Amino acid sequence: MTSSPTNERQTREALPTFTDCHAGIVGHLDALGELDALLASAARARKIAQQAVEFFDEMILEHHEDEERELFPTVRKHAAAGEERELVDSLCDRLTADHRSLEKQWRAIKPQLARIAAGKDTALDSEATAALIAGYKAHAHFEETRLLPLAAEILGRSDAELARLGYALHIRHATRTAKPFG
Repeated sequence: MTSSPTNERQTREALPTFTDCHAGIVGHLDALGELDALLASAARARKIAQQAVEFFDEMILEHHEDEERELFPTVRKHAAAGEERELVDSLCDRLTADHRSLEKQWRAIKPQLARIAAGKDTALDSEATAALIAGYKAHAHFEETRLLPLAAEILGRSDAELARLGYALHIRHATRTAKPFG
């Protein structure tokens, strides 16, 4: 059987269609090959989101409460009248205001994190998240460098008061431990 010029032309024109089809198939297969790594990343994102929700709600909010109910009043009570007490008052007031601000920021992103933890498609407000992280780091640094050394000095004047504060906090947290994210 001889092929006609029309048949040869049709064959030449049809073959690229198969090549194009294979390119599409290979592209989809390559994407499928990425799925395992993407699922691992998605699982890690869900885990980190869940741990963040639990940690903030169970640990950070209680940490704020501990400071405001135990540490700040105790340091205020034992600060020397005058400049020292004024400084302690201003530090504690600022840190308490920080707590409210950070908690407000947390409430703004918590629903997003809860949806991520549940595996639901959602956007995470990266600017709000970055602001919370930066704000909390700045808050912790301020507290660690300004209030806590002063508190140690003030409460160190009374071993009994320092021991009482330590015991009160220990009893409240005896059954809890902080676990890192991830």
